[in-house]
Amino acid sequence: AKGRAKFLNQLPKEYHTKAVVFNVDRDELDRRMTKREIETGKTVPAHVVTSMLKSFTPPTNAEFDEIVNV
Repeated sequence: AKGRAKFLNQLPKEYHTKAVVFNVDRDELDRRMTKREIETGKTVPAHVVTSMLKSFTPPTNAEFDEIVNV
């Protein structure tokens, strides 16, 4: 939320803001990370993914004019 606020505060007030949230469960994230490692050789440690999931705060109507969950 803090990072979003920093970005959103730079926008003119007349802009219409829309958040698009991709709700991906942990099993799908793990599957994608495995595929990425196989295809590119790049990895993101599981503890980093876990930390990011724990710290994620969904966007609110106070931040955005519109929120779409995919």
